[in-house]
Amino acid sequence: GKGETLENNPDGKKPAVGGNTFVVVESDGGDLVHSDGKTARKAVELIEKHKEEPFFLGVGFVRPHVPFVAPATYFPPFLPYSRHVLPEKVDGDWEDIPQLGINYKTSLNMKMDVRRQKKAVGGYLASVAYMDAQVGKVLEAVKRSGLEDRTIV
Repeated sequence: GKGETLENNPDGKKPAVGGNTFVVVESDGGDLVHSDGKTARKAVELIEKHKEEPFFLGVGFVRPHVPFVAPATYFPPFLPYSRHVLPEKVDGDWEDIPQLGINYKTSLNMKMDVRRQKKAVGGYLASVAYMDAQVGKVLEAVKRSGLEDRTIV
């Protein structure tokens, strides 16, 4: 797929990398290329397999945390990135947050211009849409298996 590192990359020459980095990747392949798609598929399989007996299933997903990665098919509703409205930046907004709870990554210290900030918003929204689809698959399996009234989500 195509990706872009958004932080500390004013000339656009840094490669797309993983980790706690503001990167947007419109990936090739479908849902099952990613661990969250595989997790949803396995959860559906286990729900269908154990629907006749009591069971516990803890399903954990990775997204929508950075890097913002999702199959390319989830991006079109959020394009063009330029249409996104950025939230207002409020001076002193972090003053009530304990020091250890602050991640000092800001658009300013990451040297993210407005275009990159808007792309980050679009990448986040696409990543959320991808996650919503994965959670939907699991919830649909619960419903299809007749477990809706006997399941805590």
